[in-house]
Parts: sequence; structure tokens; C-alpha cells
Amino acid sequence: MPQVSTAANIMDRAARAIVSADLTKSQKLAIREYFEWCCAYCGKKVRRGDFDHLDGRLENGPRNRVLSCQKCNQQEKRERPWREFLAEKCESDTVLTSRTKRIEDWVARWPVREALSSPEIEQTLQSIEQIRQAYKVACRKLREAVKAEKAKRSCE
Repeated sequence: MPQVSTAANIMDRAARAIVSADLTKSQKLAIREYFEWCCAYCGKKVRRGDFDHLDGRLENGPRNRVLSCQKCNQQEKRERPWREFLAEKCESDTVLTSRTKRIEDWVARWPVREALSSPEIEQTLQSIEQIRQAYKVACRKLREAVKAEKAKRSCE
């Protein structure tokens, strides 16, 4: 069963895909080949890999995406800044410098895409973010209510 944060991220990605098109097949292949089918963070070989957003608040294009193993993308990095996460994953300063440069060089290859923006788009995105946060709060309350009910029943 998906985690609450995973479900919230799916909602966010769905909304972001409306504003900024997702990667094309050729862009996905370019990312895989550039990173030599290895996770940009831990260096592990991947069969397919995830396409992690360096910054989850930015666009979906290749400039903001790197190849990642599922563990790094889905379980460990989450919404953390990529540089902070990368520093934790690298066993030495030499590896950190090399992986940072590789990511920065990848980003530099791609032009900055001007984001679609208008007051209505921004307002709607803010509404979606409020819904995501309300969903997380409601799930937290649901967990607490279920826990309390289970404790109550175990005392009977």
C-alpha cells in the first residue's frame, strides 16, 4: 500500500504534468545514457530507474531530472534538496565532487524553460498544495483515530 507522502507526491506530479509536460521517451533514454544506467546519487546500476526531480517544485523537463534508483528516490531523498542528499550518499569528498559535477553538467546541457504562469495558474497550484497538506493532516488524524479505537478494543 502506498505511503501517505507517496500519494501526496502523486497528486503533485499530476498537477505539475498539466503545467509542464513530462519527459519524452528520447529524453528518458538520454538521461539513462548520460548517467550510464546508474543512480545519480548512490551510483547503483539500475535496469530502468526513476527520473527524480532535483527540485520538486520546478518543471518536469530534463534540466530538472536525473536517473535515480527506487530506494534513493522513493524512500530516502523525498523532498530534500538534492545537494544535501547527495552529500549523505557519497563515501568520500572525491565521489561527492564527481557526482555533483556530473549532475551540474547535465543541468547545464538543457535550456531553462520558461514556466507557464499566470495569477490563475499560481492560485490553482496554491489550492492544490493546500489540498495536499490537508490530505496529510487528515491521514494523520485517521491514524490517530484508528490507533485509539484499537487501544479501546484491546481493553475490552
